[in-house]
Amino acid sequence: MLRFIFQNGIFKTSTKQNPKFMKILKIVLLIVGVVLIIFGLYNAFVPQQVLDIGPLEVNAKEGLSNQSLGMIGIGVLALIAGALLKNRR
Repeated sequence: MLRFIFQNGIFKTSTKQNPKFMKILKIVLLIVGVVLIIFGLYNAFVPQQVLDIGPLEVNAKEGLSNQSLGMIGIGVLALIAGALLKNRR
């Protein structure tokens, strides 16, 4: 059964990559990386409004939380992967 699946191309991998797919993947990784870094920095350094009752307004600035650092880290990894991804012909 497994031999049939692999021989008929369902899980068959090719050594040739589609150049259009690689170009699109590179652009998507770069865009996602930039967006994640910007969003992570925004969450880290812009105070979030916690409470607003009439004239009383309370803001909180948490600084670099684990979520912000995670977004920035994944964004950097996506940027590096997008920059190192080469178009193969």
